[in-house]
Amino acid sequence: MIDVRGRGDCAIAYPQRGRFYFPNRIPNEAYLTWFALMLGRPLLGGQVYDTLRALDYLRSRPDVSGPVSLLGDGPHGVIALYAAALDGAVGSVALRQTVTDYRALAVAERYTQPFGIYAYGILREFDLPDVAGAVGPRPVLLLDPVTPLGEPAGPTARDLYRGAPNTSVRTMNAGEDPVQILATWVAGRQAG
Repeated sequence: MIDVRGRGDCAIAYPQRGRFYFPNRIPNEAYLTWFALMLGRPLLGGQVYDTLRALDYLRSRPDVSGPVSLLGDGPHGVIALYAAALDGAVGSVALRQTVTDYRALAVAERYTQPFGIYAYGILREFDLPDVAGAVGPRPVLLLDPVTPLGEPAGPTARDLYRGAPNTSVRTMNAGEDPVQILATWVAGRQAG
């Protein structure tokens, strides 16, 4: 598991004696997103950079060989997708319950996606289905992709990713184990 800035062990931590300056709401990733934007650097870019450096470290280890697969859950799926597009040595990428596209977020009246997955001006250049296509010919799996409100995207996701032949969209059936599905998918990609 990779902890990127703003999440996990890399979340904001303030010194105990400074807490009265920073009320409880500040450790929230949204606050870090605003700090990063004030500096002109989207948090998403830093998180993708962190992922790429973690991949460099992983490949430097003598006990790691062959292509590495990335698995991203929820908003981490967006980070994993960008990292796979930028690092040609990534063998495959699977996203679970990740938002389908930025355009849907841009036109939605409400959304539950974290603010940190956005970067200004992206839709002028590309959207997430384009990024998935750029990963090709390496495979991309979208497992239970979601709408801006976090609801199942269903057939809409298949339509959005039709132009990315390396991408498959799968909806889980009740009772299926996502860990088992992802492990089987990754193992199949590494064997092939």
